[in-house]
Amino acid sequence: MSRPLDWQRPKGNGPRHALADKDDAGARKQSAERARLLAKMRRKIQGASDWVPGTVGDDVMTVHKVRDGTPLCGAVGEVDEWQRRVTCADCLDVQ
Repeated sequence: MSRPLDWQRPKGNGPRHALADKDDAGARKQSAERARLLAKMRRKIQGASDWVPGTVGDDVMTVHKVRDGTPLCGAVGEVDEWQRRVTCADCLDVQ
């Protein structure tokens, strides 16, 4: 009796099939790494949401960290929010 042409040996956790164990270990490693990266991104997003960059008064070159309408370094003046990188040394020191 002959075998059909499309018959292939099943891949599984047989005694001589280490391939499935290796694939399972790789999948677990990728899943763990993905979970770590997702947690790191969530911390960055949630941590950055409590302040926004902005300028104070007429000085538009110095960008401060602004929380609830006031700069963290204590600068006084009208606050304008910007999407720029914070450049104030005092705001960067205050964490």
